[in-house]
Amino acid sequence: MVARGVKALKADASGQQWGMLISMLLMMLTDPRLGHVRNRFQGNNFQPPVDKDLWEKRRDYLRQRVQVSAGLWPMPERAPLKPIVHGLIQREGSTVEKVFFAVSPGFYVTGNLYRPSGKPGPFPGILCPYGHWAGGRFLWNSQELVQQELASGRETQAAAAQSHLQARCANLAMQGCIVFHYDMVGYADNKLAHRSVLTDVQAGLYGISVFGLQTLDSVRALDFLLSLPEIDPTRIACTGASGGATQTFILTAIDDRITVSAPVCMISADNHQGGCFCENGPLLRIDTDNVELASTFAPRPLVHPTAAGDWTRNYIENGYPQMKAVWRLMGDEQNIKAMRFDSPHNYNQRSREAVYEFFNEHLKLGHASPVKERAFVPIEPRDLSVYTHDHPRPDDELDETQLQKALIKQVEDSLRQLLPNDANSLRRWQRTVTVALRHLMATELPAKVNARQVETTETPQFVMSRIMLSRPDEEAKVPAWMFVPRQGAKSITVIVSGQGHASLVAPDGTPLAWVEALLKNDQSVLVVDVYLTGDLKPATLPAQLAADRPPAEHPFTYNRSTLAIRVHDILTAIGYAQQVRGPGHAHLLGLGQAGPWCALARALAPDAIAKAGLDGNGFEFGQVKTFADEMYQPLALRYGGLWGMASAMTPAETWVWNARDTAWLRSAYQVAPDNLKISETGGAADVATWLAK
Repeated sequence: MVARGVKALKADASGQQWGMLISMLLMMLTDPRLGHVRNRFQGNNFQPPVDKDLWEKRRDYLRQRVQVSAGLWPMPERAPLKPIVHGLIQREGSTVEKVFFAVSPGFYVTGNLYRPSGKPGPFPGILCPYGHWAGGRFLWNSQELVQQELASGRETQAAAAQSHLQARCANLAMQGCIVFHYDMVGYADNKLAHRSVLTDVQAGLYGISVFGLQTLDSVRALDFLLSLPEIDPTRIACTGASGGATQTFILTAIDDRITVSAPVCMISADNHQGGCFCENGPLLRIDTDNVELASTFAPRPLVHPTAAGDWTRNYIENGYPQMKAVWRLMGDEQNIKAMRFDSPHNYNQRSREAVYEFFNEHLKLGHASPVKERAFVPIEPRDLSVYTHDHPRPDDELDETQLQKALIKQVEDSLRQLLPNDANSLRRWQRTVTVALRHLMATELPAKVNARQVETTETPQFVMSRIMLSRPDEEAKVPAWMFVPRQGAKSITVIVSGQGHASLVAPDGTPLAWVEALLKNDQSVLVVDVYLTGDLKPATLPAQLAADRPPAEHPFTYNRSTLAIRVHDILTAIGYAQQVRGPGHAHLLGLGQAGPWCALARALAPDAIAKAGLDGNGFEFGQVKTFADEMYQPLALRYGGLWGMASAMTPAETWVWNARDTAWLRSAYQVAPDNLKISETGGAADVATWLAK
């Protein structure tokens, strides 16, 4: 049927025949991105790398991803912690103390410090984050549950069955380690609401999250541990189970001070990736998963005990082989181990003893093998609390509303300090924002673009080709109309309209008059439809895109935003234009809603575009009020909003009109003021004339 339509078009390029062909093409064109939205129960099919240099580049990219996701790009200044350490409790072979310190004004890390007694230092240091156990650090199981654990054989001591979290910390201390057992946000001495704080649209736009807070807590907890004079900084480990395992491999991905890692019962290749806000930072797992994130620790020693009764049940067969291949590539596959126990989700005695044995070897504790768990006396929760009559809860501690306001103010204060005003500050800002934008959009300019020609029409003035653009490793196609003047072209202009190609190309396939003027000025023109516009706009929006998806589903942890997909498609078109005409011979024109999309795409490919005309469309990210808004983009306001991010394109020639606040652009372009034109309006014909000069 399509072939007959093409023949008819060649014979008679009437509007009716052109419309018929387009309709037939639409039947062929199904955007695969509409059919699947990845969720937290799916991995990303990580395949082990075969080239060390390529893996190291990928590893560094993933480390940046974690930092950006956590709101730690750039890493904030680390003020002195001034920890309060008090309340010494003596136990056989160890001591326990209470610790709290501020990581930002009004927000505190709280925990217990376990130390060996009767032994000389220096000692290895171990961070012990924990997962979503009832009461957190104050876990104190009922006698009924204690008896169940003992009867099952998963625990052999009542004290450990009462609190397996204390069992781990006390035993590691008795084995000769200093252990810091610190709270998750909203657990034990931290009084925030763990699963509901910092989850609204405003927090998302500013990149403020429980995931980010906990990651910062972990970094600062490590700072505290390393500040202790009796710590050996060459022997530092981190271990936790479940959500604590997530914190473990997230911290080890970004902090090289950790030398040994023991995430327990968490890593899965094809199943659960993390169920809570504290494990699902925005952008975190786009095009990656826990297996790959944990692999960034290679070749340092890592052990992963798993369970037959949770989502890690298949890790030994799918996950462990991929990770072991990374360790092999990095030169030491003996440094990674895994084992599976017949148990439900846990950090029970068998898992703990597997970790003790691993730490004994790699932290050089010097104990005879195998290392077995020793008896200990647990401490009741009320006696573990860091806040007492003599050390009350700090007066400046913030509640949830106050904390969000304070964290937003920190972002805005930081942005004011980063606002570029000379060449040096501009370079510093561009290094920061270019990396951030690369992760926000989860894309970059492609090195190669495939173009499949669908149909060609010739007129006395130009040749029009209908083509489908795609990246070599993707199924998605970007429909495009390529117009080439008969006299040849010196450059090419990529045009994107928020209304799709129909606002630029008449039904008979001829361009509008002002577009044709570009052709007369020796420019080729590439008109493209991007995601959810023109030929890529479905008659009915899929349910997963039409609704305001609940934040608890964490859609933006696993999937690009609609805005990011559109930027990705525009970069595909720019890549093709550069492929056709060469670097520096392409222009970009973004009209209506597409102006902001094009601004961000141009910021990711400043050298590929000589001149850009950008309709601001009166948009700023502060206008976004729902997650369903097509312009919702996590962390956008953390990096100066639209024009703060777009300022990465400085000093390339740019005309911006209908923009609300261009302070960032004006400041950045102080280094090349003649290259920036800002006006209230910009007629398409005038901009086309400017592009053609």
